[in-house]
Amino acid sequence: MENKTTISLLALLSGSTAFATLNIGLPNGSTTESWSDLNSTNYTVEDGYNTIGNFDAGWSTAIASDTGTATFDKLAGTNGYPASSSIYNFEDFAPPFSEPGVYFITEASPIAGLETVVFQTDTVFSDPFPQLPVLSYNGGSQELSADLTDTTVGGFNFAGDQSQNLSFQWDLSSVGESITDFVIQWQSPNHTANFQMQLDQGDTFVGVIPEPSHYVLLTSLCAGTLLMLRRKRC
Repeated sequence: MENKTTISLLALLSGSTAFATLNIGLPNGSTTESWSDLNSTNYTVEDGYNTIGNFDAGWSTAIASDTGTATFDKLAGTNGYPASSSIYNFEDFAPPFSEPGVYFITEASPIAGLETVVFQTDTVFSDPFPQLPVLSYNGGSQELSADLTDTTVGGFNFAGDQSQNLSFQWDLSSVGESITDFVIQWQSPNHTANFQMQLDQGDTFVGVIPEPSHYVLLTSLCAGTLLMLRRKRC
């Protein structure tokens, strides 16, 4: 049977400190921002972040990137809180834990002449993504799907499951207007540990993700991931 004590203990994730992102080589002008050490040591309840016992829908404080101006925040959902080494989505079988976290990255000062954005997240997940990352720009609601995606081996291990580095690239070269801001939004599956992220921007579009869209893979790569976690919770 499940209980809150068991839930709290299982939410303490253990992982390495590696960050297995793709090496992005955008030509001409480009920038790289990252979010590392996404955990409860750095982001506490006192700072405005929820825990498993705190059901706030959003965070009161966005998480700034290690360098640059982009921020990472939670828009909605009772899930999504800093655990010992990740932002963790837990699911119970009844409210309030049944609402997956909806996250977004905001870039209010993108690179001049922006033509491409690459977003990567090193994560362990079990359920299909309810919403893959979509990009909107200039205050709009375009919700553009990524043009290229890929899945590679990540740099973390949780309960015997290797993390996956999910990569998404958008081609914005045909937008036809200057991009002054953009937002990337997604909804994480339940039983998800988000360890680290990276955001690359470039003023020239070149496809740096190895293969065309792997959405089928991303939405089905879940059968074995965190199976051990679920067994332990039974």
